[in-house]
Amino acid sequence: MKLSFFLRASCIIPLVSCLPSQAYQNESPTIVNQTTCNGRTYTYNELVGYGFVASDFRDKTGDTLGGPSAVAFDASSWTKSRNGTYEGLIWVLPDRGWNTQGTLNYQNRIHKFAISLSIRTETNNASNSSAPNLKFTYLDTILLTGPDGKPTTGLRADTQPPYLSYPGFPTLPSATYEGDGFGGEGPGDRRISLDSEGLVVARDQSFWVSDEYGPYIYRFSPEGRMLQAIQPPNAYLPRRNGSLSFASDDPPIYDPDDEVVPEDVDSGRANNQGFEGLTISENGQKLYALTQSALAQDGGTGNPERKQARLLEYRISGGNAVYQAEYVVTLPVFNGGETVAAQSEIYALAKDQFFVLARDSGRGRGQDDAESLYRRADVFDISRATNIKSPENDDSPTGSIADDEGTLDADITAAEYCTFLDFNVNSELAKFGLHNGGAQDEGLLNEKWEALGLVPVEPNGRGGNDRVNGNKGEEYFLFAFSDNDFITQNGYVKFGQLPYSDESGFNLDSQALVFRTLAYLFQPSTYISPIGGVQTVEHVKAMPEALGIRLFKEDIHAIQDATPFNPLFPMNFLFNFKGDQRYNLDLTAAGNQQYQMTSWINAPPKPLVNTSFWLHHCISFVPRSTNRNFLLFGSELHVHSQFAPVNQSTEDRKAGQLQQSLSDFFTVLSDETVSFPTMAVQEYNPFAKRENHSKKSLTAYKVLTIASWLLLAITVLYYTFNAPNDCKHGHDCHTIWGQNGRMRTPFSLNSIVTGIYWIIVTIMQAGYVWHLFSSNETLVNSAANSNLLYFAFILLWVRSHFWPAELFLILNFLNLTTLYFRHSTTPRFVHIPVVSAPLAFTYVGGFFLLAFKDYTMGFELAILSLALALAQLGTHVIALQWIFAFVIMGCLAVLSVLIGVPGIFGDKNGIRHPGHIVEPDRERQPLLDDR
Repeated sequence: MKLSFFLRASCIIPLVSCLPSQAYQNESPTIVNQTTCNGRTYTYNELVGYGFVASDFRDKTGDTLGGPSAVAFDASSWTKSRNGTYEGLIWVLPDRGWNTQGTLNYQNRIHKFAISLSIRTETNNASNSSAPNLKFTYLDTILLTGPDGKPTTGLRADTQPPYLSYPGFPTLPSATYEGDGFGGEGPGDRRISLDSEGLVVARDQSFWVSDEYGPYIYRFSPEGRMLQAIQPPNAYLPRRNGSLSFASDDPPIYDPDDEVVPEDVDSGRANNQGFEGLTISENGQKLYALTQSALAQDGGTGNPERKQARLLEYRISGGNAVYQAEYVVTLPVFNGGETVAAQSEIYALAKDQFFVLARDSGRGRGQDDAESLYRRADVFDISRATNIKSPENDDSPTGSIADDEGTLDADITAAEYCTFLDFNVNSELAKFGLHNGGAQDEGLLNEKWEALGLVPVEPNGRGGNDRVNGNKGEEYFLFAFSDNDFITQNGYVKFGQLPYSDESGFNLDSQALVFRTLAYLFQPSTYISPIGGVQTVEHVKAMPEALGIRLFKEDIHAIQDATPFNPLFPMNFLFNFKGDQRYNLDLTAAGNQQYQMTSWINAPPKPLVNTSFWLHHCISFVPRSTNRNFLLFGSELHVHSQFAPVNQSTEDRKAGQLQQSLSDFFTVLSDETVSFPTMAVQEYNPFAKRENHSKKSLTAYKVLTIASWLLLAITVLYYTFNAPNDCKHGHDCHTIWGQNGRMRTPFSLNSIVTGIYWIIVTIMQAGYVWHLFSSNETLVNSAANSNLLYFAFILLWVRSHFWPAELFLILNFLNLTTLYFRHSTTPRFVHIPVVSAPLAFTYVGGFFLLAFKDYTMGFELAILSLALALAQLGTHVIALQWIFAFVIMGCLAVLSVLIGVPGIFGDKNGIRHPGHIVEPDRERQPLLDDR
């Protein structure tokens, strides 16, 4: 149902062009339909293409292909030849297989096609209709599997728990079946149930697929293996008799009398009304899923009460899906207000606007009624809609946003809904010998239209052709595809082993239509009136009263954000209007991106206190006795007396006085002869530089190190086998290795090798802790403990707070690097577990191996490269990642042996001298050998 991210990533196809404020005069000779939604205008000019895939066409597995529930265009492949023929590649997603007589054990899949579109130059109409000009060439099929590699199934999910579960995944809808799942003999099995409906292709070529059983959103690898599953809030999950019930009311083909009781759910998504719509934002950072109609508790499952559909927004830019927002889309009603046009597809357009394919059901080819009453590609806008994401609406299984009649709560504003492109205009359909209503022949449109795709008329430029100037608007081909429900008299399932003939007697081809559309935008003028915002005499009369109104900054921002505004050149050149930054009256020169790259703008001038922080240990605020440095929560604070020049104005004299006061303050702090109450902490600070360490400082260091080691060891042990239970919406909780398996990347490590690596490091750290009780004080204070930073990282990692976790890794990298150079010659039993092994985990070990001949870093990095190679080998048998990783591992191991063996047997090459602790004076000298 969705156009892939490929289209948006190309950065050459913005759907809506930003125009000057004057009205655009359409140069097309005809307008079939037109709508304006929140200032953006869309025009349907004509039907320009038609094609189909034969009802009995079979894929490479031998199964009947079936019509698409979703499509995804590869925009990079979309081209236009000199003769005017368009060509491109599309991915096609069928649903759960042939199911008109019961669900069966069909393995879900994604097909790949090449398409070709030839536009006729001569006029075509009912008396001069064209033959199909949209051609499909089948290329490939990808079969979908679960996390364990077992095939998924289209069978109805089990009525009640238990359901399948996997590490790092939520509870998944699953079906337990008898025999072979087709009515024949077999061992039976249990598989993940998937009624696939929505498709998005991600930047990394993985597939996002939404389904109706869950309703869930799944991510599959390019080879079809399940990588991730998004479970929506509790309010969406179907329940019967007080428990989860993922079943629909469609029995399996081998047991047609297997009824679900009750037939309708008590709450959550209605039967076969899950995430029918899935799409991705233009920048590829947001994923949207829309229910086909209302949740059961939002008005019920009948007409016309089921019109309040819910739209979920997830941010996926960081690899993990984070639940961000939720909106209501009130679906259209027709037939005198008695019937809801449920949606079958959404497609993200420009910011906050979407195409939505809304239609009736039970009308069309193969149905009792041939004439469709509502079959449209409409537009909705969420920019002014209420974000209803809240515990009240989401956390409770019965969280409701409408009453039993489907009337939306008074405090909720739904998306603006604008009717647009009508599929059923017979004058357009007749151009290809098609029709809505009438005879049940091959020209009658199918019932289920379920997929949309959008590509530019001019793929090598941003709009512009013989009809439309590129600076006024942009023309697009809007593709629509029908789902034929696998209805044919010559069908095959079970990988071509089992023939079938649909009892309807029909052969329904999978039809496709191509509409030529124009998108353009009216927006506020860049010219400012003498009296801003005034349009009527009443506005002028209201101005004296308005002068008494006080607006806070938040109020001004709310008014400015009410509608998007592009100030155009030169403002959009001077200011970088991206992300959350929009044009507003607060913008000054300090916001200019050119200035930001060259200077620090601040007015009036303030004193500059230049400081540099170097994360080192974890203690308190105490001065050092040897340098003009300070320890601030484990950081060395270097204070330099550098201030901006001051002038002699009153304000500048005050600023100068403040500068001098700050300078005097830091000078006093650095004077070791000055004492104040906090100086007593100095006696307990084991990290302060001194000639002799007091008994209190050594005791404090021992206690802190042992406590931090125990804290990390216990935390790691607990989260290895248990996931946190305090995660909220948007952050999934997992075990340490469950998170690793769930978020697989080309740099994921093998859990067994990496686990053994850290077990050995932790045990060696215990040996280091034992040496804290050595009589050699220099040895006791020769290294720092970084476990608190790893402790913080683990807490954030298992709760899916990846960016803060990454920050702690960066801080620890700085910490360990400083530690390496400051204590460069500690013994191996200290150096390996405390410094080199954790630092090698940051993948910088190669630098130390080559530059400083530290073979311990080389061995450690070789082990981690082995973990990388094994992990990639388990994911891609034929791939360069694991091959390169094995090569790197071998090179590092050989180099480490060549460097390390001579040193072990007495030849001290390199910076590290095992077993020797440098004296304090030597520690302050450059880190170079004297030989």
